[in-house]
Amino acid sequence: NLNGNKFDGSKEDGIKLLSLLSQLPNLKTLYLKGNKFLNNMDFYRKYTISIIRTLTFLDDRPVFENERRLNDAWIRGGREAEQEEKRKIEQEKIDKRNETRRIRRERYEARRAAMMARIEREQKEAESRDNLEDDDISEENKTMEQPQDIISEISEESKIQDLRQNEQH
Repeated sequence: NLNGNKFDGSKEDGIKLLSLLSQLPNLKTLYLKGNKFLNNMDFYRKYTISIIRTLTFLDDRPVFENERRLNDAWIRGGREAEQEEKRKIEQEKIDKRNETRRIRRERYEARRAAMMARIEREQKEAESRDNLEDDDISEENKTMEQPQDIISEISEESKIQDLRQNEQH
């Protein structure tokens, strides 16, 4: 926390201080508000975020990766490079969203296909059970017809025996 320490100086002195601070490998948070050199330094936040790569929080706000990318582009090529980087970031968001949608759609289609296959399999199993039940019913009918056939045969045999007995008497 270096805020309010009254670091005086020019923009160049401010950049030297930031370069010095960038040598600290574990520097994550930095408070410099209240120092006079900030008044002389245009684009203080852009320079600071680009120079000190480890920062995750600067003064009152967090540092996000997209902000770092935009600042780096601005330092490389000014406003035009920053706008181009902004377009790239936006396109990456769109691509990521489309990829997420594609993955979700594929998962949905896979679940739907599995469900349809299960329904089809269950319908075939139900049809097989129905066919087996129909076969069982027709077997029962055949079994029921057999005693009648047997009775018919017995009655014919009885008649034949009766006739033989009558002939013998």
